Amino acid sequence: MLRMPYLIFFLSVLSLTISMPAYAGRPLVTEDVDILSPGDVEIELGVEYLDSPGIGFSARETDRKFVKSPVLGMNIGLGEIVEIQADFDMIYLDQAGISNEYAHGDLRLWTKILAVEESDSRPGLGMRFGSKLPNAEDEDGRGTDETDFFASMLLSKHFDNFYVHLNLGLGILGDPNQTNSQDDVMIYGLAFELPLEETFLTLTAEVSGQAFSNENNNISSARAGFRYDVTEDFIWDVFGGAGLTDESENWSAGTGFTYRFGAFNFSP
Repeated sequence: MLRMPYLIFFLSVLSLTISMPAYAGRPLVTEDVDILSPGDVEIELGVEYLDSPGIGFSARETDRKFVKSPVLGMNIGLGEIVEIQADFDMIYLDQAGISNEYAHGDLRLWTKILAVEESDSRPGLGMRFGSKLPNAEDEDGRGTDETDFFASMLLSKHFDNFYVHLNLGLGILGDPNQTNSQDDVMIYGLAFELPLEETFLTLTAEVSGQAFSNENNNISSARAGFRYDVTEDFIWDVFGGAGLTDESENWSAGTGFTYRFGAFNFSP
């Protein structure tokens, strides 16, 4: 069941006045089409809290608390149209009957490709595909011990410097309860960025998740937050969110940093 009242907390930011360029990244989950310059690297470091997140392929409701610390990410520009990405987290789990409270989560590897650059008359178009590897322990609901595959189409467009991103794609989730079985879901994200006039602050809002699951994997969340440019290459972010379906977390919050630097010279 969809928890529609939670949408109100991020829709209110759409009325703010903006006039500065923006780009996607933490704290957004929705991906933009922009590619890092060749040889540039982004390092992301954060911490997140989730209250009673769902367990994959399970309809049971469990009173548990997730603390992801640290949340690690790395993005590397490999060319004018290609970027590779990786993210990983360590998870502290507060749940009855759990002996190993602090353990690793899953590793996720991605490739993002810019297909069409944005113009005045059309959005930018890209693709992103990747896999979640079965690193997390599945006995306590940190993961499923299955390899999942994802592929998405990315769209991004400026509207008078108001930046909008749309992701639509397919997720193929390995089923830990049945051999040689899977759950095919639609994955989606819709995000907005609103840089505030004459400040270094950008407000963000999004809805993202997966739908049309046959195995209790209809996960959807809304988030609102901000990004503050400490320097041109060092960014601090904060977000708060709420689950929109019964399989999602009740609420979430987090903060983190992104640091961008030129790591190497790239000559194709």
